[in-house]
Amino acid sequence: LQPLNSNLRTNHVSAPRPCSTFSNEQVSAYFFTPCRDQHDEPIPEYFCCRCGNVPKQTRRNGFTNLMQHFRGKHPSLQEEMLVATPATTGSVEHYARRTAMNRFGRLEWIVRANLPPIFCENALARRYVILKANLVETLRATMEGVTRLLETAIGVELPDEFGLVLDGWSHASEHYVVV
Repeated sequence: LQPLNSNLRTNHVSAPRPCSTFSNEQVSAYFFTPCRDQHDEPIPEYFCCRCGNVPKQTRRNGFTNLMQHFRGKHPSLQEEMLVATPATTGSVEHYARRTAMNRFGRLEWIVRANLPPIFCENALARRYVILKANLVETLRATMEGVTRLLETAIGVELPDEFGLVLDGWSHASEHYVVV
């Protein structure tokens, strides 16, 4: 015979840490000022702009000491960063939905790397990428939307009538045309 509660297992799982929309570097740059010595040389200490504490920082531990100070002494200040302007925090990610950021990331990657749109459905590419899979139709619809927005913006800037000037020449059996 087995004990009555043998099938009931209690898993002690701690609550996950809330996902921050800011990197450790952005939080550190927003709340801490680097200290300098008497010769105006940078030293591995940072001044906390909220409480005046000066935690030490070494190269090998990144922003760990600063983030420990921030999370321990000022846990409610994350909300302050959320309402701050993107220019002061260095991030606009908290204004955009995760799906929009994902779609933009995939679109930017495909356009800048000059990849075919079908690349986003390639299983091997998805295996090594953190971005979630996008369907080709979604990617094309996003590209068409961006194209329409750009066409509208350019159309507003262009005068009603304009002309194109073409200049052509050849050199060593190579032909060139400039608009």
